[in-house]
Amino acid sequence: MGVRDPTDPANSVFAVELENETIATSGRYKRGHHIWGSNPHSLAGVSAIGPDLGIADALSTALFSSGGQGTGWLERFPDYEIVVVTDNHEL
Repeated sequence: MGVRDPTDPANSVFAVELENETIATSGRYKRGHHIWGSNPHSLAGVSAIGPDLGIADALSTALFSSGGQGTGWLERFPDYEIVVVTDNHEL
């Protein structure tokens, strides 16, 4: 599965093969700036990959809305991987 670039929908920023996993992505994609938090402008998008779509969605949205600050709580979700796309197109 390819995850598209939040700032350029014609391009993908990474691809992942899923087997018995889900992926949820939050960021400035089709709806633009629609999630507000403490510092959402430092990140363009956040994807969470793991066994439960609801948890993956909550993780990606929470991390995006925090601007990537204070990520220690992610350690409580060892079955999930997080991929962050910055405004500079870095992963």
